[in-house]
Amino acid sequence: VRKMAKSIADPKYTLQQFNEDVTHSFPELNIYLLDDCVSNGVSTMNSGRTIGDEFQRTIGAFFAIFWLMRLDVDGKEGFSFGVKDDWKPNNEGSSNMVVPDKRVAFYKQA
Repeated sequence: VRKMAKSIADPKYTLQQFNEDVTHSFPELNIYLLDDCVSNGVSTMNSGRTIGDEFQRTIGAFFAIFWLMRLDVDGKEGFSFGVKDDWKPNNEGSSNMVVPDKRVAFYKQA
């Protein structure tokens, strides 16, 4: 956790590294990955969402923190446009991408 806090604003610290640090720092996230152990095939949490949905929401919240702490580095792009397969942020002109107006507005105003 200290490594994440120390590194989060470093331009060399990547989302992939942050993801690895999050999953190592919070081993309880592995509970979400036990989906295969459920016999009925679809497991839901108390919220009514699937375990996979809850995992994505939780990781998404961590990623939002990552991007918001890095607005002056690559945070605006990552938060507004997501990332490519190589974990690097898309940019405003990325091809084949439909971006909701509110994301574009955030990007331009942040």
